[in-house]
Amino acid sequence: MYDKMPADKRTFSITREWLLQSGLSGNELLLEALLRRGFLALQEEDRIWLGTGSHIYDIAVLKLVDGLDVQEIVDHRDRAACIKFKPDSNNADIKTAIAIIALPENHFDGRKGWTGADQGFGWMEYREMTLKWGMKMAACPASSLEYPYRRYVSNALDIGIALLVKTFPLIHVTTSFSCDGHGKDGMVIGLCFCWDSWWGKCVADVLGFTPVNSKWHWYEDTGGLYISPRDQFSDGEILDMLNDIQRFARLMMNNDTIKKISRAHSKTLKHFPRKHMGPPFHLFEPEARRQLAKEFGSVAPIANLAANV
Repeated sequence: MYDKMPADKRTFSITREWLLQSGLSGNELLLEALLRRGFLALQEEDRIWLGTGSHIYDIAVLKLVDGLDVQEIVDHRDRAACIKFKPDSNNADIKTAIAIIALPENHFDGRKGWTGADQGFGWMEYREMTLKWGMKMAACPASSLEYPYRRYVSNALDIGIALLVKTFPLIHVTTSFSCDGHGKDGMVIGLCFCWDSWWGKCVADVLGFTPVNSKWHWYEDTGGLYISPRDQFSDGEILDMLNDIQRFARLMMNNDTIKKISRAHSKTLKHFPRKHMGPPFHLFEPEARRQLAKEFGSVAPIANLAANV
């Protein structure tokens, strides 16, 4: 079973150490490992499931992990597969959990794990939401985990940022590339449109999310999100940053929340005509907040997106 990554991949090694020290077991351990690696996992009826937003390769790669029992679910509204540990002994569960988070990441051609296309799309494309990088994209589209195989897999998501990339499209935020910085640099998610940044920040506010231990910079003009530790790139501060990312991503995995955000987004788009240039920030953002407030019953204060949170 493959359970190691290069020493310079600190986001993996820090996550691995945290998981080993967590004291979690059974379904709690399995759920945490899946979420940390970017799988859209949920726990219901004392079982662990993959949500229907999961890519078919998410299911396929988990079938390659020794110690996992993966059963696909057909024609279910919310569930794509049931995941559980195989019965065993000798600490097999924690070994399997480590194997999940150790699934290969994207790091090739000297590009530091950056994936996806360039930005530069207009209002009409934004309205159509034609590019949904996270949804229906595999956390790790590996076809084999046996030796020899590629330690890094093209288009696999980095562990530190994977769950956020997978959940952004659920709230109508389209992404074009991502990199978790590997514990050396800040994390970057390229957003396809400036309206993605404006909408994403409005959603974060209405959901009451405030990063406690990291700094989040939403790029107002070009579309993008940069996340860094509060002060230094120590192991502890990197873990705190990873926890902030997980906390925000998991807020967006509730079906009722997703439906409310979708309705608010649809009404926001209908408020503006199909003009080529699209609405500027000072018009789009107040309307977005107004529609979100109708759904959630509260209005987050208008803030400067370019400010570090």
